[in-house]
Amino acid sequence: GDDEMLVPAFVNGHTHLAMGALRGITGSGSFDGNVVEDLFFKLEVSLEEEDVRAFVRMGCWESLLAGVGFCWEHYYFADAIVQAFLDTGMTGIVAPTLQDLSGPGLVLPGCGAQDAIRDTLKIHHDSSLAARGVGAALGAHA
Repeated sequence: GDDEMLVPAFVNGHTHLAMGALRGITGSGSFDGNVVEDLFFKLEVSLEEEDVRAFVRMGCWESLLAGVGFCWEHYYFADAIVQAFLDTGMTGIVAPTLQDLSGPGLVLPGCGAQDAIRDTLKIHHDSSLAARGVGAALGAHA
């Protein structure tokens, strides 16, 4: 109608959608030290694939409600991320976290460096994912 507008969706160029479930865990002044290594890494090593799928779905819905329709997602458990994208209709790039020196990717099952490369190639070569707007990229972690 006359009072409606069609606009393109926003693109979020760097996401860790599953980490939205951890939002607020460190209140102002409530944590001293390296929050990434001393807190987040310690929590993330306990995650399972089903947790990540649920948390990424939550992040997708939050993004879609904010007008984001395409995310460059970088996290663990690539298959869970892909499934969450498909569950919600999110489009984007999945870049499985590629860690080889330190971090949760070294201990989470199926999330090692070789696993990340394998998963990236699997997503990249899956034409059914491409048709639904899901692609892959290398996700090297600092």
